[in-house]
Amino acid sequence: AIYPKIGGKVEVEALLDPGASIVVLRKDVWTAVGAGMNSKLLMTMESANGQKSHTMGVIQNLPFDLGPFTIQLQAQVVDSAPYECLLGMPFFRFTQAVARYYIDGDQDLTLVNVNTGDVVTLPTSARQPPSERRKTVPAGFFARDF
Repeated sequence: AIYPKIGGKVEVEALLDPGASIVVLRKDVWTAVGAGMNSKLLMTMESANGQKSHTMGVIQNLPFDLGPFTIQLQAQVVDSAPYECLLGMPFFRFTQAVARYYIDGDQDLTLVNVNTGDVVTLPTSARQPPSERRKTVPAGFFARDF
């Protein structure tokens, strides 16, 4: 997981899933961000276990603060999910993400802002239980720390 600030307002735990074909935001996070959603652009999602469900709509050009830069992504909103945000392949493509894995189990993610050429390497962390989530965010990750 990484911890971007979405819409300039809400810091979330975002799960990294290069096997997912979309970026997903849970409804309660969308509500907290307060961004407009196009509810005419629905899609059918199929989860890893084969279950199908419909999204509520899409937030277009939603800003994600990633350390020293911001990217805009299209995020599908779902009513409920076991995560706050899921970063699928569009995130990996638009940031040219490269993961580096270490023998001790750590992982870094290097991202490129394709508009400016800026590069940042961010630590990732294991997914945290909701009660501990905000207490254990990796130091130096949020835009306010740069």
